[in-house]
Amino acid sequence: MSNAIKCLLTKPSRRRAAAWPGVRLSWFRRPPNPLFIFVKIRDRPYVFRKILFVCVGNICRSPTAELLMRRRLQGRSNVEVSSAGLQALVGRPVDPQAATLLRENGIDPDSHVARQATPSVLVAADLVLVMEQSHHARIVREVPQVSGKTFLLGKWRGQQEIPDPYRQHREAFQHVYRLIDDCVDSWVPYIR
Repeated sequence: MSNAIKCLLTKPSRRRAAAWPGVRLSWFRRPPNPLFIFVKIRDRPYVFRKILFVCVGNICRSPTAELLMRRRLQGRSNVEVSSAGLQALVGRPVDPQAATLLRENGIDPDSHVARQATPSVLVAADLVLVMEQSHHARIVREVPQVSGKTFLLGKWRGQQEIPDPYRQHREAFQHVYRLIDDCVDSWVPYIR
């Protein structure tokens, strides 16, 4: 069991609280979402140790999200951020258009190498963030044990999907970059 546990419940459970002595439960409502319970251990909010971003090829959207999240979480050595693709172009670097945008924003994309989102990679993550509903559906269908930790990157932005800019013009990449940047920002409060 990890050091922190997040339960999504619709009503309180004293039995669950009693099962974890020394653990304090915190409640809050964030409309229109259901009631959440965040389990706190040692008065620290739940911490995701391994965050995985998933798209199709792992050369445009997910590496951009990975690198943006790494920049947001700089100095947090206990959080591992990575990315993978459902049909990854294994071994390929970041798409040249995406790489150019990342460099213009002070991020070096040269270390990225595309990899496949295998069941073991998905299971190892604490949080899996996907770009589209179809990605979520496919992951849940193929690896059902990760359904409770797989969400849209745009969850906190009205279930915003991130369109695929692959083989499109620079304007499409700029639009997608802005969407990803905003959605990554929306997740940071839940990770820190």
